[in-house]
Amino acid sequence: MSTPDRKQMLYVSPAYQRMWGVSADTLYAHSESFLDAIHPDDRERVRLAQANKLRGDYDEDYRVIHRDGSLHWVHSRAFPIRDALGEVYRIAGILEDITERKRAEDELRQNEQKLSEAQQIGPVGQLGMGCGGRQSELV
Repeated sequence: MSTPDRKQMLYVSPAYQRMWGVSADTLYAHSESFLDAIHPDDRERVRLAQANKLRGDYDEDYRVIHRDGSLHWVHSRAFPIRDALGEVYRIAGILEDITERKRAEDELRQNEQKLSEAQQIGPVGQLGMGCGGRQSELV
């Protein structure tokens, strides 16, 4: 949870340390430090999307490079918390490690591609079949 301007972190779950590999104290000291661990290909998109938190439109998947070098996929959502006058006074967020889901999706995609390739090759392999279903021999 942070202030609306994201300059001060008010609460960071202990799970942050497991996912990023750094102490939550780092985030308390420098509220934007989490960006340092985001994969370079995702970092600018996530940085720009931060403005959506005030509108309640922040919903991002991105990669985090853990301090031990491992790569983790994260699903991050955030939404504004408003006071009685409707003014945003806090931003709350939820992070979910979706690494296993992403791996399963990639594996499924690769298997679908292999199946598609095999189905395309199948009819070509049958071209050598002669009458009666026996393969013709070239002499």
